[in-house]
Amino acid sequence: MSARLIAAAALLLSASSALAQSADEVAAGVPILERGKPAPPSELAADTPMLGGTVIHSERIFAEPMGYRPLRMDIYRPAKPIAAKRPLLIWVHGGGWVAGTPQGAAAYADWPGVLARMAARGYVVAAVSYRLAKEAPFPAAIRDVKAGIRWLRSQDAAFGIDTAKVGIWGESAGGHLIGVAATTCGVAKFDPVDERRRRTTDVPAATPPSDCVQAAVGWFGIYDFNFEGPVKIPPQPPEDPTRLFVGCTTAQCTTAQKTWVSPVTYVDKTDAPMLLIHGDADVAVPYQQSERMAAVLKAAGVPVETLILPGANHGWHAKTPEATAAAHRKALAATIAYFDRTFGPQP
Repeated sequence: MSARLIAAAALLLSASSALAQSADEVAAGVPILERGKPAPPSELAADTPMLGGTVIHSERIFAEPMGYRPLRMDIYRPAKPIAAKRPLLIWVHGGGWVAGTPQGAAAYADWPGVLARMAARGYVVAAVSYRLAKEAPFPAAIRDVKAGIRWLRSQDAAFGIDTAKVGIWGESAGGHLIGVAATTCGVAKFDPVDERRRRTTDVPAATPPSDCVQAAVGWFGIYDFNFEGPVKIPPQPPEDPTRLFVGCTTAQCTTAQKTWVSPVTYVDKTDAPMLLIHGDADVAVPYQQSERMAAVLKAAGVPVETLILPGANHGWHAKTPEATAAAHRKALAATIAYFDRTFGPQP
């Protein structure tokens, strides 16, 4: 067993009784990286059994967009079949739409171990990939995320998924994408492309599984590119992620371009309830972005909660290692508790 899997297994020793623990207790044992120290590379093996009764299905291909690399996800689920199906939680990574992998998040030292620990609480957990901005601009990424949701619903029997209980959460660029995913259920222009029908006309048209979600949690995401709050999104260099993702710099984008890519554009009363978590010292994405999204959701009658972490910068970094660790654990605990409240006690 690799060092990374051993670390994840150690986390799951305590996770075997996770349902008896509070969300704070589950998050308390999660290791946090020191600032500037990179996470170790992922060494997940396919179909790896874990302590705590969890199995990792690593690098499962869920979509093959024509002309691009195959898209893969990691799935964490109970090793043994259970009588009742479990809610599905989907993680969408950050990285400014130009970087990142499903195996990383903020400064969590062992993100696969964290996701396995969450699965041990009574969920199926999936971490999806998507095409990055240098591969294909918006809306490719959100179409890929929706393709992942649909594929997982189609595999409900294989992984024991309750298709009526799907939650999604993500950080930074992933926070933006979950905002779009949570507000565009049934919006045809963001539907994934049916690659089978693009390759051959012999495949009959079929109604795909739903890409709707029933709950969403955003970590320091951008939700309104037009928002002129007290703190604006900082200007970027010419090769900034926004230019690569949207096709224009933040200064050059027209109102229409910003509207097209903003989750607030698509909010209506049918949207999934949301929890928005942000640090009030975030210099990359001001916390007012979460407040703006919350205000729009409330106006539409969508249940929404916010949690603003004092002293936390982008990626939950703070002025001291202790404060950074505390912010990471508080955000994780709040997320777990929110999904627990939304979906109810799990078997």
